[in-house]
Amino acid sequence: MRKLFARIPAPIILLVGIILLGVSGMLVNEHVRSIVTMRDVSVPLIASVPELEHRNALLNEQIELAELQASLRIGSYEEQIHKYVLPETVDFGRLIAVFDVLSLLTEEHVFLASMSPLTVGEEVKSDDGLQSVSLAVSFTVQEDGMDNLLNFFRLAGLVTVADALSPAEIDVILERIEAENPAGIVALEQFFSAGLLNYSREPRPYEESLRRTFAGSSVLPLLEETLNTSLLADAKSFLGGRLGQVLEQQNLWPLPFLLAHDVVITPGSSPGWYTCSLTLQHFARASSL
Repeated sequence: MRKLFARIPAPIILLVGIILLGVSGMLVNEHVRSIVTMRDVSVPLIASVPELEHRNALLNEQIELAELQASLRIGSYEEQIHKYVLPETVDFGRLIAVFDVLSLLTEEHVFLASMSPLTVGEEVKSDDGLQSVSLAVSFTVQEDGMDNLLNFFRLAGLVTVADALSPAEIDVILERIEAENPAGIVALEQFFSAGLLNYSREPRPYEESLRRTFAGSSVLPLLEETLNTSLLADAKSFLGGRLGQVLEQQNLWPLPFLLAHDVVITPGSSPGWYTCSLTLQHFARASSL
């Protein structure tokens, strides 16, 4: 073998060595390119992992929230409306029980001192498939609490979070989300469809979910403003305490649909106190029988 290599001219050996060195260089270069390519592909993927994990966590939270709402919901909203909000006949026992519970405001809210006995009028049927009964009641209330008292009756007949918002408030929120973060519509719909009593008694999980979904966007300040200035704020004030607890325990939620027909305010016997006399209408669906 040594004799064989000895017979090969030195230039040829040198040429073969150069060729092998060139091939080695090409292999090394290709290996380096593979590493660079892997770096360019892998690093962005690794960087996106936290964002993907964050999105996955949000989706899991939304699923858990939806399951929680489903577990707490007693029947569909349509069934609740037909049974409690607009029943086929006026349920006077349930109606009076609601006002009995309302008297708890005298214990929990200092702006309300007393409530008069409830006077129930006659039932009246209309041509639009509804029947109504008039109710008369008066409250001794502070001036600062007048709006709070009237807002309680604005909550009557509402079932979901969306019910407590005006069409204008909902439209503004939807337009902002569709323009900036369309994917957030799912979270917003879950919030809107939440039960109003459930939200009012435990608002934090619902609101924190919204804050995580819209963190860093201009939608969040709008949502915060809506939560603090709309009827939702009054719902949390009234239903978040003992009143909401008793309404739930006595199966008096959702409240019957009540409409303030007449409001008369007269000065009370003490400075800063007034007598608020209300004439309300409670509506029900007229029985087909």
